[in-house]
Amino acid sequence: MHKSRIYTFLDNKLGFTWHFFDGQRVIADLSTLHSLEGAGFTYYRDLVLSSLPMISFLKAGEQLGLYIDSESPYFQFKIEANASGQFRTLILPHHFNKFPDRLKGICRYVKIMKNSKPYNSILELKQTSTKDIINNIIENSYQLEARSILSEMTDQSLQISKIPLSGSNLNSLDIELDNYIKNNNDVVHDLFEKDFNDIEKIVSFLERKNLTYLSSNQIDFFCGCSKENMITGLQTLVLADQEELFQNENHIHVNCDYCHKSYQISKSEI
Repeated sequence: MHKSRIYTFLDNKLGFTWHFFDGQRVIADLSTLHSLEGAGFTYYRDLVLSSLPMISFLKAGEQLGLYIDSESPYFQFKIEANASGQFRTLILPHHFNKFPDRLKGICRYVKIMKNSKPYNSILELKQTSTKDIINNIIENSYQLEARSILSEMTDQSLQISKIPLSGSNLNSLDIELDNYIKNNNDVVHDLFEKDFNDIEKIVSFLERKNLTYLSSNQIDFFCGCSKENMITGLQTLVLADQEELFQNENHIHVNCDYCHKSYQISKSEI
């Protein structure tokens, strides 16, 4: 299986961008990391496929973080990524097994930029659908109207956004985004149905649909956890909590929630 990639195309005539994410390798890798099954993993898959195309909006050296704290149903979702295409993600509890249509809670989006303070955006979730979360973040943070489309056949997704007319030289007919997507339903269906996992085939197919290929970015799961970071985190606990943590033992095992790597840490190291 080829590495996962996000492909960016431009409809220069009508003024829309297409971000196609072939996430098959990514989802396969995540399935080996997490013990989620059934509806829980399917929902986790949808969150990952919906959010990762936002990497296309990052400039060199920038990073993003998307954090969902859902009250109903209760779960936490985190995904952190950089412009180079590296990301890490988790969902808690580890046995989450629901597929909710709507969420109630809080979503926080963070963008870290060079030589600038991080940008923070907070979205209150009031029975909000997953796709609307991503669409609202893009609209609020990037002033772009966008729609996320998930494949029901493959681990792939598509994010289509409308380029603002102001200051643009695009020969746009000012088509509404929803109408534009409706007019391209057959193209989207064929793209997902063909289940492309090869750069040349993906680019060739969409260029035949009058889209201009701009770039692609390889996407890989990467966790930068380390024993040193785990020790630093444990050192922030007050002494009483540290004593309770070790429970008269000289060593404990600490697992990373992102990659599930286990670290043995001694009491003397704390």
